[in-house]
Amino acid sequence: MYGHMLRWSGNQSYSHTQQDAPALSWNCLADRLGRSIGRLARAAVQALLAVLLLVVNLLTTGLTLAAMVVLLPAALIGAVLAVVLLIKGGICLVQTFGGV
Repeated sequence: MYGHMLRWSGNQSYSHTQQDAPALSWNCLADRLGRSIGRLARAAVQALLAVLLLVVNLLTTGLTLAAMVVLLPAALIGAVLAVVLLIKGGICLVQTFGGV
């Protein structure tokens, strides 16, 4: 009953809202994509800084070569994946809004 009252009372403003819906949805989509790209960029920078910090840490603490062989590739794979996701997100953003 409440939904029926809400639908009935908002009938006149519904057509106005429906006309504005495409613009609002594109703005919302752009905002969400922008935030996603920002998060991916932040993750990529953090991953690259983590790799750099790991290398410096391994070199200064004198860990064995075996530790470097195990830890460094894992950190590099994480950094590469973050950069790939950043590039892929950028391509999706350009295709969505750039008309490519």
